[in-house]
Amino acid sequence: MKTSKQKGFTLIELLVVISIIGLLSSIVLASVSTARDKGRIAAGQKFSGYNARALGADAFGVWNFDEPSGDALDTSGNGLNLTAFPVSPPLPRESSDKAVKKGSSVSLNGSTQYFNKAIAPSISFPTQSSGMTVSVWVKPPATVLPGWLFMTNNASSRLFSLYISSTYIQPGVCDGPFGNVTYSLRGDVWQNIAYTYTNGSAIVTVYVDGKVVGTSAVSPTCTVSARAVNQITVGTYGGGFFTGLLDEAAVYTQSLQASEIERIYAQGLPTHSLANAQ
Repeated sequence: MKTSKQKGFTLIELLVVISIIGLLSSIVLASVSTARDKGRIAAGQKFSGYNARALGADAFGVWNFDEPSGDALDTSGNGLNLTAFPVSPPLPRESSDKAVKKGSSVSLNGSTQYFNKAIAPSISFPTQSSGMTVSVWVKPPATVLPGWLFMTNNASSRLFSLYISSTYIQPGVCDGPFGNVTYSLRGDVWQNIAYTYTNGSAIVTVYVDGKVVGTSAVSPTCTVSARAVNQITVGTYGGGFFTGLLDEAAVYTQSLQASEIERIYAQGLPTHSLANAQ
C-alpha cells in the first residue's frame, strides 16, 4: 500500500506569502485612501462651486482661509484679497480642527492678529444690490470673549459689521444704530453666524446654524448699493480683537432667503467638527 506525504509550507515560504499579502493590502488601502481624498476634494469643490454659482454670482467677497499661511485669498473673483497682520511671521492656518481634514481655518489670538484690505480707489456694492448678507463660521474659546468678526468702512462710516460677545450678537448696516440680538454662543464649538438686510427695511435678521435667533431694529443712513467701501477688516476693529477660530467668511450683495442660509450651514457642517454637536 502506497502512502502519500503532504508537504507543508516552509517558514521562508510563509514569510514570502505574508509579505505579498501585506504589499497587496497596502496597495488596496492606498487606492481607497486616494479615492476617499478625491471624494473629499470633490465635495469641497462642489461647495465652493455652489457658492460661486448660486450665491457667488452676487458675492462681494468670499474668504475660505485655505492657504498654508499669510494672506487670505478672495474666491469671489472680485480680487479683494486680505493682507494678514502681523506680516511676519506669516499668520498660520489651522487644519487639524476640520472634521474631514479638508481645507483649513485661521486661529486669531485676540490681541495682534487680523486681516485687512485697503481699497483704492474705493468700490461700491453693485447698483442692482437688493441688500446684503454676511456669513462666517466661528469657534470661540471655551470662554467666549467679545470681538469684531467683520468690518468694512470708508473714511467716515461703516457699511456692514459683525460683533459678538458671550451674551449677544451685534450686526451693523449703514451706520446703524446697531441693536443687539440676545444669544449665547457656545464655546469650543463651531457655529455659523449669518445676518441679512434688505434695502429699505428697518430690520436685520440674525441666524445661528441656519436658524433665526432674533432680529435687530436698524435705522440705516444709506442703501448698501450707494455706499463706497475703502477698507475691509476681519478679526478686529478699534482694538476689539476676535479670539478663536474663523472660517468661510462671505459677504453677498443680496438678502438671502432663509432656505439659502440653511443651505450654507448644511453645506459647511460636514467640514466643521463638533458643529451643533450638543
